[in-house]
Amino acid sequence: MTKKRTLIIGNKKYSNLDISQLVDSDYFDEIYRCNFGLPKFNTGSRFGTLAMCSHIYEFFVQKPRPLSEIITLYTKDGFDKKFLKEFDHNFKEQKSQFDRIYYQKSSINYCNRVLSKYKSSPRFLKQPRTGHALIFELLQQNKDIFVFGFTINQGENRESYGVFTNHSDKSPYHSKKEEIEVLNWLHKSGIIDTSFCYLKDKKSIHFNKEDESLISPRAKDILRSLIK
Repeated sequence: MTKKRTLIIGNKKYSNLDISQLVDSDYFDEIYRCNFGLPKFNTGSRFGTLAMCSHIYEFFVQKPRPLSEIITLYTKDGFDKKFLKEFDHNFKEQKSQFDRIYYQKSSINYCNRVLSKYKSSPRFLKQPRTGHALIFELLQQNKDIFVFGFTINQGENRESYGVFTNHSDKSPYHSKKEEIEVLNWLHKSGIIDTSFCYLKDKKSIHFNKEDESLISPRAKDILRSLIK
């Protein structure tokens, strides 16, 4: 059986890069977005499936909170008030267009069991974030996984859309270092493809020559077929 080609879109902040052509192409069978990831910010028009962490799912889907409470809760974590207002409005207007919206569970033990199956040396000691937990769920479903918009370099600030004060590098719950080590190991082992995370924040879609050895032949072929 052919594996479903699946693109997971993270929420890394880009100022210039527009991957709409990639997302809206017919190359991918499935699109997954995470948390506040609506089809905006130059990430195409396909809605796909939205995976949410426990508190975002509770506050926006399970037991929706009033906007004033949302703003109070999330501005404490560095989220921009204007962004929260726009998301609250747009989510209410657009949520029916998603194929599915669900709470993505994240378990250290579960993810480490999957890593053990692949004989990986990197392991999680802290809870993986939503997008990383999603990768492991889809691996168990035998999906052919491509990833975009995830942080893959240790020296890189982990910035997300809507966040003006970033506390994620010092989170007591998650480890940027562990997540990057695991992502890089999975990519280098050919288990998932993170090539599109190496796209530069430029108006033209391209990889830099210095990253050439890190880009999979498939990712290069996909871009060549789109940019004619």
